[in-house]
Amino acid sequence: GYILSEENVDGGDLRFVQRKLERQQRLAQKSGKKFRSRTRLAEVNKAVHRAANRIVALAEEHSAQVILEDLSNFANRRSKRGRSNFNRMLNRTQYQKLAFVLDYKLQIAGLPKCRRVQPAYTSITCPECGIQNKANRNRKDKKNQFVCQECGYGHDADLNAARVIALKRCWRTWLPEQKAKKYFEELVNTEYSFKCYLKLLAERRSQ
Repeated sequence: GYILSEENVDGGDLRFVQRKLERQQRLAQKSGKKFRSRTRLAEVNKAVHRAANRIVALAEEHSAQVILEDLSNFANRRSKRGRSNFNRMLNRTQYQKLAFVLDYKLQIAGLPKCRRVQPAYTSITCPECGIQNKANRNRKDKKNQFVCQECGYGHDADLNAARVIALKRCWRTWLPEQKAKKYFEELVNTEYSFKCYLKLLAERRSQ
């Protein structure tokens, strides 16, 4: 449960290009013109490879297993979903392409392919006390901070979510074989719950 290293791989430059192109598209549509541009795809591809290269470099440095959230339902263009900023960004950055690129770059580096975990509660879970609370992450906070309403633990919200994603995979590995195949919700009120696992790790770190 210790943090060995952490880093945000930022996509701000990609978002800047995307917003600029969206403005151009809206203006073209208002004037009745067709808007075509290959810039967006080129920028997405560059951003995907830039992010993948950095993730692989960190994995090599720590001989680490890369863990991703299983967001295939969100990234699938055929599935019905709300038009939230979150879902729009997943489409833009082509999450599935990132996962594909990561897998082959990891193999070239002699590392295992990405493993995936279910995304439920990763953004609102405190890794120190295990409490899941929507108030832990204020989506309107411009500083993007995670603050646990129970124990007061605070951190960058994205880095905190990344830590919880990694811990979720560690938890699955820790579970006895007969429990590992059960759904997250089936273990909530048992001694094998993710919350109990996080508390156990916190106790060990404090010793």
